[in-house]
Amino acid sequence: GIDIISVTYDLIFDPRFRDAAPTCFAIPGDEQAKMGATTDDILRTAVKLRAASADAMYCSASLQTIRRLRDEHIPVCGHVGLVPAHATWTGGF
Repeated sequence: GIDIISVTYDLIFDPRFRDAAPTCFAIPGDEQAKMGATTDDILRTAVKLRAASADAMYCSASLQTIRRLRDEHIPVCGHVGLVPAHATWTGGF
């Protein structure tokens, strides 16, 4: 099996994390404020996360952004459904 763990950005950048969990598949959670506002910002963040030992990136951005990450060979976990960070006229949070 695969041990998957969702971690914060701060933790993925801490070298002690991989010392403690060297074989876990680590996916940093979606911290929108730290990811950036544009697709290019998110791509830059994704490259930094991968360099810091993230195995994939959770991203609730647009389909266009997810495709861009895919095209750059960044493993990404998208989101389908309610995205609480985004409220619309139809309701939600």
